Amino acid sequence: MSHLNDNGSNRTDKEQPHDELASTKSPMFLRFLFIIIFDAALPLILYIILSNNIWVIWALIISFAPPIISILFNFIFRKQFDVMGMLSIIGIASAMILVSFKNVPKFYSLGISFISGVIGLVLVITLIPIKVGSFEMRPFAYYCSKNLGLGNYKGLTKHESVSERCDRYWRNYALFRRALMIVTAVWGFVFLLELLILIIIVCTNGSNNNDNNNYDGVFYYTIPWLGVFNGFFSWWIRKQGFKEDNPNHA
Repeated sequence: MSHLNDNGSNRTDKEQPHDELASTKSPMFLRFLFIIIFDAALPLILYIILSNNIWVIWALIISFAPPIISILFNFIFRKQFDVMGMLSIIGIASAMILVSFKNVPKFYSLGISFISGVIGLVLVITLIPIKVGSFEMRPFAYYCSKNLGLGNYKGLTKHESVSERCDRYWRNYALFRRALMIVTAVWGFVFLLELLILIIIVCTNGSNNNDNNNYDGVFYYTIPWLGVFNGFFSWWIRKQGFKEDNPNHA
């Protein structure tokens, strides 16, 4: 199978600069590991440790530190906005709202589904084609792909970074744009639907205490389903392959 190079000519897979592409894998892995640690693992570890020793709200506030460091690091040194760090901050802020209403049993019973519902709303909002000046809103999955290098960016050379390649794929490949929109929409609307279902359950059954363990199961059923969807959809996309639809697409 041949691919279009930067000059518009075709060349076979054997002629692709595999060494240059392979050289990007290690930095990408380190970047992914950095984001996982600072945006997910450290906030969770800090909260679990501190919540047993200090007021829960303070534990949540301190948990903001790692994702904020990640956002500043990416902005200063990589000139990129860390969407995963921002999502982590949104999740922590949602948890703070939830804890603040601990004395309202029905609301508190929403538990982790309230947090995932807020995150789902953010994902859905990124589907809105908001354009302000040179800024144009794109699906959340696009930012994940661009920041983490998630995707099969064939033809990557030392003259074109993963970020630049992602931008070019977005402009030139309809299937690439559609895939990122679909993934973002499915995750966003599934999280919102999960929250809606739980709200109905809580309002129907009521809640006489602050124990929400019986309801968190809804969230833990959702994640495996989304994982299966991602796996199947990724396989389908690879099978289809990206075909350049319009090199001049804006």
